[in-house]
Amino acid sequence: MIEPADASRTSAPLVTPPAGPVRGHAASGCSQFLGIPYAFPPVGDLRFAAPQSVPRWDGVLDTSEFGPPPPRFSTLGPAAVSPHRGGEDWLTLNIWTPELPEAESATAATPDAEVAGAVASEARAEGTASGRAGTSAAGAAGASVSRAAGASTTGAAGATAGPGLPVLVWIHGGAYVDGSSAHPAYEGSRLARAGAVVVTLNYRLGIEGFAHFPDAPANRGLLDQVAALEWVRENIAAFGGDPARVTVFGESAGAGSIHMLLTMPAARGLFARAVLQSPPAMVLDAGLATEVTAEFAGLAGVEPTAAGFAALSPAECTDLMARFVRGQTRHAARWGLAVTFAPPLCPVVDGEVVPTDPWEALRAGAAAGIEVLIGQTTEEFRFFTAGSAPASEARAAQRVALVGPAGRGEEYTALLGGAGAESGAGAGIGAGPGAGSGAGEGAAAEPPADASAEPGVPAAEGPSPDTLFEAVQTDRMFTVPTLDAAQAHSDSGGRTFVYVFAARPDGGIGAAHAADIAPLFGNFDGSFAAVTHPRPHDGDRHLGAEMRQAWVRFAASGDPGWPAWDSTHPVRVFDYTSRTDTHPFIDRWRLFADDPARPLGLREA
Repeated sequence: MIEPADASRTSAPLVTPPAGPVRGHAASGCSQFLGIPYAFPPVGDLRFAAPQSVPRWDGVLDTSEFGPPPPRFSTLGPAAVSPHRGGEDWLTLNIWTPELPEAESATAATPDAEVAGAVASEARAEGTASGRAGTSAAGAAGASVSRAAGASTTGAAGATAGPGLPVLVWIHGGAYVDGSSAHPAYEGSRLARAGAVVVTLNYRLGIEGFAHFPDAPANRGLLDQVAALEWVRENIAAFGGDPARVTVFGESAGAGSIHMLLTMPAARGLFARAVLQSPPAMVLDAGLATEVTAEFAGLAGVEPTAAGFAALSPAECTDLMARFVRGQTRHAARWGLAVTFAPPLCPVVDGEVVPTDPWEALRAGAAAGIEVLIGQTTEEFRFFTAGSAPASEARAAQRVALVGPAGRGEEYTALLGGAGAESGAGAGIGAGPGAGSGAGEGAAAEPPADASAEPGVPAAEGPSPDTLFEAVQTDRMFTVPTLDAAQAHSDSGGRTFVYVFAARPDGGIGAAHAADIAPLFGNFDGSFAAVTHPRPHDGDRHLGAEMRQAWVRFAASGDPGWPAWDSTHPVRVFDYTSRTDTHPFIDRWRLFADDPARPLGLREA
């Protein structure tokens, strides 16, 4: 809603970035600005076009509500989101910035003790945050949020930084077909209180964002992210952020998006650092992407072009995806691993927006000047293996043949059979109860692993079928693309830091995909946490404070607090007792040396 330009309200912060006046509100010890448009609604003639910038508005933009989620799809139905306005202005972003009552207090008033390294104090203080929020809201009601824009601040690493706080821009996951910045898991106040300006954003998903057409720009969802980063560069100083210290961070498809952004000419210069949490092996070459679009078109009875799909409403396209995934396994022989994506709508190496193989681009130095923090959870695939029949030996062997290291399946199975059959941060993955959400990668066509096996118990004679079934898919979908990217960036001279998340929450599904989100954001409510952290405890909150310290320290200085990746493969293991160690999956990863991550193409039938 746009108010008259002279509107005055003392109960909420008012800032005036170049985009136009914006009124937020105080919440949880932060100033919060929701649903800010960074591009025109992608509808009508703009539906399959590149994003178009919004001109400056003159009235005061009310930002009390999230923008509407973009059209999205999940095999289990879209996840619940926070209250939001209706409409089609899907391309919006949200900002949380610490409340500082006076500009000159920007350094002294950095809100949480974790910025200075006092993780235990921050964890104990979480219980009083809601009480502090009400007091600070009244005290900061009339404060200008741009107070830090002209003041030097001390970053989390202790080094003096430039004007403003470091900026963390979150790109959500969801297999490139689902997700929203309005998901409660991504509420940014705790992370902002750690000493950063936090931004979350929406981008086009599914057919709207990633169907590959000959008559429309490719990778429109990625271009939306670029447009949001351009908006941040031009406007974030007014919210207390330093545009020279922007860090993009994201999980799953969000991390995969960031991998693409690191190599995209359009994104060059828009961020200084990047955090990739569980980047997946979801990249197609143009030939496979064209065939996928043709299959969608044939199912819908339209031409495989943007003009043809314009005859379908966004809701009809969502229904089309539901119909498509029910029959896509018939393409397994020709599409290979891509047939497990639900559906295979994801970044495409189109030669222009994404110019080339993104792993090779990193090795060639496409992002050598950008500091990268990258990692995964140790039991990724458990997120997708819930509630079905256990895997048989034959099925596990078939899975190794399909997605395991080419020509080295027997070695891989043997490696998982010794000490590697232990769960946690060891070389293998023990089987355990799972709960899928349909919100992540690889969830399309696979029944889950055995829910009866005991995690952490070595197999007597080789790995159990469930251990093998989960481990090989964890490695192909996440370990290999993650460590290949880390090694490629390091080989090019890029400063690279690697982590694994190994904590196994009480009552949860182990160190599964998305298990790092709840502690990082400090939000233990909502659908993610209900699966990964059903009984959160002080250890989870302490671990989250530790992660926030590392992420903010990295955003502020480029150093998260442990050694950079080199020939010794150091990694930070985030657990209830964290440590720095050699990467636990090195031997498994080495077996894929001759079968690395690469864009997926058509197989010969």
